Amino acid sequence: GRAEAVEILDPGFGGAIEEYYRYLDCGYRVPLVGGTDKMDNETPVGLYRTYVSLDDDFSYGNWCRALRNGRTFVSGGALISLTVDGHGIGGTVALSGSGTVTVEAAAASALPIQALEIVLNGRVVARTDDNGGRRMTLLESINIIEDSWIVARCIGPRHHDAWRRPVFAHTSPIY
Repeated sequence: GRAEAVEILDPGFGGAIEEYYRYLDCGYRVPLVGGTDKMDNETPVGLYRTYVSLDDDFSYGNWCRALRNGRTFVSGGALISLTVDGHGIGGTVALSGSGTVTVEAAAASALPIQALEIVLNGRVVARTDDNGGRRMTLLESINIIEDSWIVARCIGPRHHDAWRRPVFAHTSPIY
């Protein structure tokens, strides 16, 4: 209960993604969030932001509840979606033992993206490359043999701001 979320601004900076994955591997169910550090005039406000999927009408309380439930993705310019057997980001898919799940991921961006990946317990299990594309989709059957978490992420070229941060998006997990 001490950490409510983990913030990320650049997936390649200081091993941030690997650090987040270590929390997930230890069983912590913490959502991923992002925000802009406006360090200089070259960094636009809102370059990195948190999107939260709401089941109810928009209100601050509903937004906070959905964030706590991990229904988030972080964006550095791209939009991303993920479902596992129809369950959305932050959800839990109950399996009685080993089995196969259907994973769907999609990404879209006004700026080019290079790859879309599905990650299972820290390992890339599916990837599509389209260097310079603006829309990507993946539909994969993935074998699950243990308690697991699944995320989707996409990456693109680095911006021309002083920090050279990339176009990217990354979901919180589905468990």
